[in-house]
Amino acid sequence: MMQLLKALFAMLLTFFLLTACGTMDDDNEENTGTNDQTEDMTSDEDEIDSDDETDSDDDPSDDMDDEETDDDQPSLPDLAEEKTVTMQIEGMEETIQVDLHQDEAADFSVYVPEDMLAEFDDGNIDIFTNFTATLNRDARFFIYEEDQDDMLELLNAQGFTAEGVEDDAFVYTNSLAEWVLAKDGFTGRVSQQTHGDETFMLGYHYPVEYGDGFSARSAIIVDELVWHKP
Repeated sequence: MMQLLKALFAMLLTFFLLTACGTMDDDNEENTGTNDQTEDMTSDEDEIDSDDETDSDDDPSDDMDDEETDDDQPSLPDLAEEKTVTMQIEGMEETIQVDLHQDEAADFSVYVPEDMLAEFDDGNIDIFTNFTATLNRDARFFIYEEDQDDMLELLNAQGFTAEGVEDDAFVYTNSLAEWVLAKDGFTGRVSQQTHGDETFMLGYHYPVEYGDGFSARSAIIVDELVWHKP
């Protein structure tokens, strides 16, 4: 009898120990799964934080580059958009409105009579008569940033011959040299000018019948010329 009880007690103890081990293993597996999920969530959060920091970490040099680019842009002088001036035509004084024309590529601003048309091209300007709303590109005042050889070659291609003269027939300042332009039915002049370190060619040509009207307006353009640099 005693031996039977001992055998039963041993069986119960064995069963209890086996049951306890199984419970601990299950708990360990659950804890391990929880830890794995926690690590995965932590890793995902770290990646999100890293991405946020990368996106929000703007390179300050980008802003500096933008500021430097803006500073490098030439600033145009703040001038009146229009004004009224006087001119002499056949000994009579007349008033006329002139309009401001500017271009960032040009080294100057010009006031152009309202009955003329101004066109900028890469820092150069052509100004044509538009009397009574009739455009005439043969009656032209121009300012080109060119040397004399290139300018005279350009005029020659347009049918003009140029002859150097000693006198200054037109009111230019700082004129280094002047040429009379000749072409059948036309009159004109061109002058080599300097301003600062730059060389410019200023001139005009027009059909002879335009006479005083064109000359008076050309004088206004020269008188009202505003250089952007000293």
